[in-house]
Amino acid sequence: MGRGGSAVRDAVPDRGARPAWPRREHLAGDVLVHLMRDDVLGVLVALDLQDLVLVGHSMGGTVAYLVAQAQPGRIARLVVEDAPPPFPRERPVPARPAGELPFDWVVVPAIVDEVNDPSLRWWKHLPEITAPTLLVGGGPTSHVPQDLLVDVARAVPDCTLDPGDPLRRTRRPRVPARRFRGDRPQLARNRPRRLRACLSQ
Repeated sequence: MGRGGSAVRDAVPDRGARPAWPRREHLAGDVLVHLMRDDVLGVLVALDLQDLVLVGHSMGGTVAYLVAQAQPGRIARLVVEDAPPPFPRERPVPARPAGELPFDWVVVPAIVDEVNDPSLRWWKHLPEITAPTLLVGGGPTSHVPQDLLVDVARAVPDCTLDPGDPLRRTRRPRVPARRFRGDRPQLARNRPRRLRACLSQ
């Protein structure tokens, strides 16, 4: 962890042996995204963090939406990459990769089940997000239906949509970033790579 990381680590609820990704076998039947949201909110409250730039990708983007809805006064800017809130879909549970994994496999089928949301219960709260929001699409190769990102951008009061493209990481951003910059804002990230790969299958 970087400077100040120990304070964040100590504020995260101890649900297992690895603070970076707490084990949740006994919690797999619960609403995992809400648990992740509550973990983040607990850190924000424990450390009294304000004026944050919150960044979420894929599943972390869903958590970022919920945090911004629950504590809008703490979030100065919101950046979400390729992640609408859960929506109606049918996705098979992916096969478990061979060998030892750096995360708890039990959460994968639980999350796959959870992100199928025919009721769209979280969409109605998108207008409660008050932070200027940058929503970055995944481009034509994304598994996320990109038209849903257009619907999200319409629902969030102050939202800029960058549709994205496969080469965006090697190009200058096409969306002006000035409104998302602050004076060294604190940054929260959620990007577990191998877990994300499994969930995107």
